[in-house]
Amino acid sequence: MQKFLTLYLLLTSTCIYSQSLPTEMYLSPDGKTLYTGGKAPTGLYEKTIIRDIHLDFPQANYWTLLTNNYESETEIPATMTVDNVTYDSVGVRFRGNTSYFMIGNSSKKSFAVSSDFIHADQVFMGYKNLKFNNAHQDASFMREVVYCQMSARHTPIAKANYIHLFLNNQDWGIYPNIQAIDKTFLDGYFMSNDGARFRATTEETGMGGGGPGWGDGKAGMNYLGADTSTYQENYELKSSDIEDPWQKLIDACQILGTATASNMETVSAKIDIDKALWFLAVENIFSDDDSYIMKGKMDYYVYYEPETDRTTPLEYDGNSTFQTNTATSNNWGPFKNVSNANYPLLNKLLNIPQWRQRYLAHYRTILQETFTTEKANALIDSLNLQIKDLVNADTKKLYSYAQYTSEVSALKTFVANRRNFLLSNSEVAQVAPVIQSAPYYNSAQIEYQPPVADETVYVKATVTATNGISNVNLYYATGIVGNFTATTMFDDGVHEDGLADDGVYGAAIPGYASGTMVRYYIEAIADNAALSASYLPAGAEHDVYIYTVTENQSPNGVVINEILASNNVGATDEAGDHEDWIELYNTNDFEVDLSGFYLSDDVTTPDQWQLPAGTLIPADSYLIIWADDESVEGAFHANFKLSAGGETIRFSDSQLSMVDEVEFGAQTTDLGYARFPNGFGAFRIQAATFNSTNDIQSMTTGVVVNEILASNNSGQVDEAGDFEDWIELYNNNETDVDLSGFYLTDNGESLQKWIIPAGTILPAKGYLIIWADEEQEEGALHTNFKLSAGGEAVILSDPLINILDSVVYGAQTMDMAYARIPNGVGWFVIQAPTFNDNNDNATGSEDIETISSVSVFPNPFTEELHITGNGLKEGTDYSLSDQTGRIIKSGKLTGHSTNVPVSELSSGFYYIRLGRDNLNITKAIKL
Repeated sequence: MQKFLTLYLLLTSTCIYSQSLPTEMYLSPDGKTLYTGGKAPTGLYEKTIIRDIHLDFPQANYWTLLTNNYESETEIPATMTVDNVTYDSVGVRFRGNTSYFMIGNSSKKSFAVSSDFIHADQVFMGYKNLKFNNAHQDASFMREVVYCQMSARHTPIAKANYIHLFLNNQDWGIYPNIQAIDKTFLDGYFMSNDGARFRATTEETGMGGGGPGWGDGKAGMNYLGADTSTYQENYELKSSDIEDPWQKLIDACQILGTATASNMETVSAKIDIDKALWFLAVENIFSDDDSYIMKGKMDYYVYYEPETDRTTPLEYDGNSTFQTNTATSNNWGPFKNVSNANYPLLNKLLNIPQWRQRYLAHYRTILQETFTTEKANALIDSLNLQIKDLVNADTKKLYSYAQYTSEVSALKTFVANRRNFLLSNSEVAQVAPVIQSAPYYNSAQIEYQPPVADETVYVKATVTATNGISNVNLYYATGIVGNFTATTMFDDGVHEDGLADDGVYGAAIPGYASGTMVRYYIEAIADNAALSASYLPAGAEHDVYIYTVTENQSPNGVVINEILASNNVGATDEAGDHEDWIELYNTNDFEVDLSGFYLSDDVTTPDQWQLPAGTLIPADSYLIIWADDESVEGAFHANFKLSAGGETIRFSDSQLSMVDEVEFGAQTTDLGYARFPNGFGAFRIQAATFNSTNDIQSMTTGVVVNEILASNNSGQVDEAGDFEDWIELYNNNETDVDLSGFYLTDNGESLQKWIIPAGTILPAKGYLIIWADEEQEEGALHTNFKLSAGGEAVILSDPLINILDSVVYGAQTMDMAYARIPNGVGWFVIQAPTFNDNNDNATGSEDIETISSVSVFPNPFTEELHITGNGLKEGTDYSLSDQTGRIIKSGKLTGHSTNVPVSELSSGFYYIRLGRDNLNITKAIKL
C-alpha cells in the first residue's frame, strides 16, 4: 500500500500543448523550459536558401508608375513567380526613405510586395507582406541580416535572409529579404495580433544619425498631453482590433513619464519592462544608428498587448548597424542618451537602479552568448560564401565588389573592437553571482514532479558568488504571458533549502488549480556597491522555467514509464517496423487489469484509443503499446502516432479519469524519454530501455575527453573541407562503449547542450572525433556549439547527467592542441595535435615525467589543497575554477610545494589549473 501512496504523489500531468503557443515560442526537449525567439526559420526565411523571385508587370511603363506612386505608397499589380509557383495580382511599390532618396539615379530600389493586393486570401509561404531591401549604406549586404539573425534570441525582431530578384525577366540582383513588422510578425511573439501597433514617424527626410528632429521629444514614447491628435501627428496606427487604441498609447506614455524607483510596480503594470530592456540592450550593443536609442523616433514600433494590458517597443530597420565609427566611440557607450529626458525609455528606466542592473545583466548575456567574435565571424563567413558570387554578378548594386569585400572584413573588425570596448566599461565589468540550477519540487520534495491542484511547489536555487550575495529572488507567474510576482529566497535551512548557508536558496510558489501553467525564473544580486544582478535562465523573462498543475488523478500504480517518439534503428514491432512506442509500467506488487483503459495524444479526446479487454499487466512489469496508427497489425497498436516535435500523452481509466500524463518537447531520434528512477521519477532523455528498467546505472565509462583543438587554422578538416574545432574522446577500456544519449557541452550550466547520437559506439582503446563547429547539418558528429580559443570548459556527461569527465582550459594557441599526457589518463598540456591518435606520439610535447610528477591532494579536499611537484617553481600561476569555467580563486605557487586554503568553497566539482612557461595542466578535484 505504501508503494501506491508514494506513486500518487509522483504522477505527472502537463498540458502546455493544449494551449496555442505563438510560433516563436517553443519548449526545450525535456519540457522544463519555455523559450521565445531564436527558432531556426523555415520556409521563406530559411537561412541557407536564396530563392529566385520573378515580378512581371503587365504595364510597359511600370517603372514610371512605381516612381509616381512612391509618395502615396500606392501599389501596382504584378505576377510573382517563385519555385515554379505563380501568384496572381500581387501589389508592388517602392519602399524606404534614405534608401530611396539617397541613391541618385540607381535603379537598385527597395521594394514592398503584398500578396493580398487583389486576392485577400492569397498568402505567400505564410506571409502577405514582403520587403526586399537594396542594402543602402551597406556595401556588405549583411548588416541587417547579421543583426536580425544574431539578435533573434534576445528580442522580437524580423527574420532575414536573401532573395535573387528579377523584374520582367531582367536580373535585378541580390536583395536582403527582411520580414515585415506586421500582424503575422505579431503572431510569432504574442498571444494574438489584435493589439494596437504604432510606427513612430517623422515629417522629415534624412540620413540616419544626425538627421533633423532626432531626439525632439515627440515620438519617443514621450507624454504629449491628453489630446489624441498630438500623438496622431507623431505616430502612425498600423493595425488594431481593440477599442480606442490611441488611448492605450497615451496611457503608456503618461505612466512611463512618471517612472521612479517608488512606483516601479505601477509602471510595470503598463510597460513590459523586461522586453524594453532587452530591446535597448540589443540596439546599443550593435550600435544601431536607425534606432530608438539614436533617433528617439521613426525607426521603431510600439505595440500594445491586450492580453497583458502592457505596451512594449519593437525593433525595426537594422541596415545601419555595425557602424565602424561607433564601435569604440564614447558617444556609443552602454548608456547612450540615458541623461536625455526626450528618450524616456532610456532616461526613465535606466536611471532606476534595479532596472539599470537588469539591463546590465541582459547586456552581459548578449555579450557572452551572442556578440562574440567566434559567433559573428562564423556567421559572416557563412553568409559570404552564400552571397559573394551573387554580389559580384549584381550589375545594379550600389557599391563595387571591392567595397563589398572590404566591408565584410570591417564587420568582423567592428565586432572585435566593439566587444572589447563594451567589456572595458566599468559597469559592464561588474561581476554578478552565478546561478547554477533552479529545479522545482512538489510537496513530497520530488524534483521536477508537477504538483496536483492547490499543492505548494518549492524552488531551490544553487548560487555562488565571488563578491557576496545580497539577495536571491524567485519570480513566478501563471499563464504564458503577463507580469511576474517576486518573492525572496532564503538560505537559512527553514525554507526547504537544505542546510543553512550551503549556497542553496529556497522559496515557495503557491498552489493553483489543475491545468494552470506556471512560469518562473531566478534573480541573484551581488553584495557589491552596484548590486549587480544575474538571471536563470539567462534569457529571462523571454526564457522561463515552466510546469503545469496536474488534474486530480485516479492512480492505480500503472504509469507511462517511457516513450520513443522517433524510432529509426531501435526495437521493431511484429511487422519488423521501427515504430514509435509507449511503455507502461506496473509499480505494484500485484497484477493490474487495464481492460478498457485509454491512451491518447489529444487531451481533448482522451478516449482516442482503448486497450483491449483482458489486458493484464503483471506486478513489476512492462507493457509496450506501438503508436503507429496501424491497428490492423495487432491488439497493442494505437490509432495515433507520436510527434517527434513534442506533444502530450494521456493515460485514462475506463471512466476517462486521468491516471497519468506526460508532456514532451522535441525528441532526439532513437533516444527514449523515460522516468528516472524507473517508475517514479521525472522524465529525462536517455538511451532507450525498451520493455525494461530505465535505471541505467551511472558508470565510470573509461571514456575521457582526451584532446581538444580550439583554434584550427591549418590542421585537419571536416567532411565539408573546413578547418573546424574538434574534441577527441578516448576509450580506456578493453571493451567497446555505447555512447548513445551521452552529452557534451561547453557550459556547466547546460550539461545537456548536445546529445551524442544513438548508435555511437566507441571501440576499445579507440578514438572518436566530435566537430565543435555549430554546424549540425554537416553530420551526426557536429555539435551545436563551438570552442572558444579564449578558454572555456568541455564536459562529458552520461545519460543520467552525471559528469564523467571534463577539462577547463585557458587561452589556446592556433593549431596547437590541449591534450592528455600520458594518453587517456594524464593531465592536459599544450602540444602539437594528434588528431584521432595517441597523444604520446606528438612532437614537441612537454616532458612527460615533469607533468606526471605534479600532485594535488587530498582529493576530495576540505580545508586546504596541497600542490607539489619537482617541475613546479616559485611564481607558477594557479587558478581554481568551478564547473562553469568561472575562475573563483587564483594566485602563484611559492615553490615545489604550496598549500592553498579553500575552506570558503561550497561542495562540488572544481578544476585546478597550473601554468609554467609553455606548460598548462588541468586536473578535476572534488570538495
